[in-house]
Amino acid sequence: MHAGLRMGVVARRLLAWRDRPERMWRSHAAYAPERFLACKAHFLARGPLRHDTAYLLWGHGETGRALRRALEAEGKRPAAIVELHPRRLGNVIHGAPVVRPESIPSLPRLPLVASVSGAHARAEIRRFCERAGLREGADFVVAA
Repeated sequence: MHAGLRMGVVARRLLAWRDRPERMWRSHAAYAPERFLACKAHFLARGPLRHDTAYLLWGHGETGRALRRALEAEGKRPAAIVELHPRRLGNVIHGAPVVRPESIPSLPRLPLVASVSGAHARAEIRRFCERAGLREGADFVVAA
Protein backbone atom coordinates (compact mmCIF):
# COMPACT_ATOMS: atom_id res chain seq x y z
CA MET A 1 0.00 0.00 0.00
CA HIS A 2 2.86 2.41 0.73
CA ALA A 3 3.98 1.99 -2.87
CA GLY A 4 0.49 2.69 -4.19
CA LEU A 5 -0.41 -0.92 -4.89
CA ARG A 6 -3.95 -2.12 -4.33
CA MET A 7 -4.98 -5.14 -2.31
CA GLY A 8 -7.92 -7.42 -2.91
CA VAL A 9 -9.34 -10.88 -2.61
CA VAL A 10 -8.47 -13.51 -5.18
CA ALA A 11 -11.64 -15.26 -6.32
CA ARG A 12 -10.11 -18.73 -6.41
CA ARG A 13 -8.20 -20.85 -3.92
CA LEU A 14 -4.45 -20.55 -4.35
CA LEU A 15 -3.24 -22.85 -1.58
CA ALA A 16 -4.61 -25.61 0.65
CA TRP A 17 -3.08 -27.19 3.75
CA ARG A 18 -4.00 -29.33 6.72
CA ASP A 19 -5.00 -27.46 9.83
CA ARG A 20 -4.29 -29.16 13.14
CA PRO A 21 -4.87 -27.95 16.72
CA GLU A 22 -1.13 -27.99 17.50
CA ARG A 23 -0.25 -25.53 14.71
CA MET A 24 1.62 -22.51 16.05
CA TRP A 25 -1.02 -20.05 14.88
CA ARG A 26 -3.50 -21.86 17.14
CA SER A 27 -1.22 -22.34 20.15
CA HIS A 28 1.46 -19.61 20.35
CA ALA A 29 0.82 -16.26 22.08
CA ALA A 30 2.37 -14.36 19.17
CA TYR A 31 -0.69 -15.33 17.10
CA ALA A 32 -3.31 -14.21 19.63
CA PRO A 33 -6.07 -11.95 18.26
CA GLU A 34 -4.70 -9.00 20.27
CA ARG A 35 -1.36 -9.33 18.48
CA PHE A 36 -3.05 -9.24 15.07
CA LEU A 37 -4.97 -6.15 16.18
CA ALA A 38 -1.77 -4.48 17.40
CA CYS A 39 -0.13 -5.31 14.07
CA LYS A 40 -3.07 -3.83 12.16
CA ALA A 41 -2.92 -0.63 14.25
CA HIS A 42 0.84 -0.39 13.79
CA PHE A 43 0.57 -0.49 10.01
CA LEU A 44 -2.46 1.82 9.89
CA ALA A 45 -0.53 4.34 12.01
CA ARG A 46 2.45 4.19 9.66
CA GLY A 47 0.38 3.97 6.49
CA PRO A 48 -2.94 5.74 5.96
CA LEU A 49 -2.74 7.62 9.28
CA ARG A 50 0.93 8.58 9.10
CA HIS A 51 0.34 12.29 8.41
CA ASP A 52 -2.28 12.87 11.11
CA THR A 53 -2.66 12.15 14.81
CA ALA A 54 -6.45 12.29 14.39
CA TYR A 55 -8.71 10.26 12.15
CA LEU A 56 -12.41 9.52 11.68
CA LEU A 57 -13.57 6.15 12.99
CA TRP A 58 -16.64 4.53 11.45
CA GLY A 59 -18.04 2.02 13.92
CA HIS A 60 -17.80 1.76 17.69
CA GLY A 61 -19.11 -1.71 18.31
CA GLU A 62 -16.79 -4.38 19.64
CA THR A 63 -14.60 -4.29 16.51
CA GLY A 64 -14.31 -0.50 16.37
CA ARG A 65 -13.69 -0.12 20.11
CA ALA A 66 -10.84 -2.63 19.98
CA LEU A 67 -9.23 -0.90 17.01
CA ARG A 68 -9.65 2.53 18.66
CA ARG A 69 -7.79 1.29 21.74
CA ALA A 70 -5.02 -0.25 19.60
CA LEU A 71 -4.64 2.97 17.59
CA GLU A 72 -4.48 5.00 20.81
CA ALA A 73 -1.45 2.91 21.76
CA GLU A 74 0.06 4.13 18.46
CA GLY A 75 -0.67 7.79 19.33
CA LYS A 76 -3.76 8.09 17.08
CA ARG A 77 -7.14 9.34 18.35
CA PRO A 78 -10.48 9.66 16.60
CA ALA A 79 -11.64 13.24 15.95
CA ALA A 80 -15.17 11.88 15.45
CA ILE A 81 -16.91 8.53 15.50
CA VAL A 82 -19.37 7.76 12.74
CA GLU A 83 -22.21 5.53 13.90
CA LEU A 84 -25.70 4.31 13.07
CA HIS A 85 -26.58 3.08 16.56
CA PRO A 86 -29.26 5.47 17.89
CA ARG A 87 -28.10 5.29 21.53
CA ARG A 88 -24.56 6.32 20.58
CA LEU A 89 -25.50 9.24 18.31
CA GLY A 90 -25.01 12.63 19.92
CA ASN A 91 -22.72 11.26 22.64
CA VAL A 92 -19.01 11.91 23.09
CA ILE A 93 -16.78 8.84 23.35
CA HIS A 94 -13.22 9.38 24.56
CA GLY A 95 -13.42 13.01 23.47
CA ALA A 96 -14.84 12.24 20.01
CA PRO A 97 -18.38 13.30 19.08
CA VAL A 98 -20.56 10.51 17.69
CA VAL A 99 -22.17 11.56 14.41
CA ARG A 100 -24.23 10.14 11.55
CA PRO A 101 -22.57 9.20 8.25
CA GLU A 102 -24.28 12.16 6.57
CA SER A 103 -22.10 14.43 8.75
CA ILE A 104 -18.84 13.24 7.14
CA PRO A 105 -18.68 16.05 4.52
CA SER A 106 -18.87 18.68 7.30
CA LEU A 107 -16.13 17.04 9.40
CA PRO A 108 -12.43 17.93 9.10
CA ARG A 109 -10.82 16.24 6.09
CA LEU A 110 -9.08 13.38 7.91
CA PRO A 111 -8.47 9.75 6.99
CA LEU A 112 -11.51 7.60 7.69
CA VAL A 113 -11.05 4.13 9.16
CA ALA A 114 -14.09 1.85 8.98
CA SER A 115 -14.04 -0.91 11.55
CA VAL A 116 -17.27 -2.88 11.57
CA SER A 117 -17.91 -6.59 11.53
CA GLY A 118 -19.95 -8.11 8.75
CA ALA A 119 -19.27 -8.08 5.03
CA HIS A 120 -22.63 -6.49 4.24
CA ALA A 121 -21.99 -3.54 6.57
CA ARG A 122 -18.52 -3.04 5.10
CA ALA A 123 -19.96 -3.08 1.57
CA GLU A 124 -22.52 -0.44 2.57
CA ILE A 125 -19.76 1.75 4.00
CA ARG A 126 -17.74 1.40 0.81
CA ARG A 127 -20.77 2.42 -1.29
CA PHE A 128 -21.49 5.40 0.96
CA CYS A 129 -17.87 6.59 0.84
CA GLU A 130 -17.59 6.16 -2.91
CA ARG A 131 -20.83 8.13 -3.45
CA ALA A 132 -19.34 10.85 -1.23
CA GLY A 133 -16.30 11.00 -3.53
CA LEU A 134 -13.92 9.27 -1.13
CA ARG A 135 -11.36 6.87 -2.57
CA GLU A 136 -10.57 3.62 -0.81
CA GLY A 137 -6.92 3.43 0.13
CA ALA A 138 -6.48 7.20 -0.17
CA ASP A 139 -9.34 8.78 1.80
CA PHE A 140 -10.69 5.76 3.66
CA VAL A 141 -9.73 2.22 4.61
CA VAL A 142 -11.85 -0.69 5.76
CA ALA A 143 -9.91 -2.25 8.60
CA ALA A 144 -12.11 -4.92 10.19
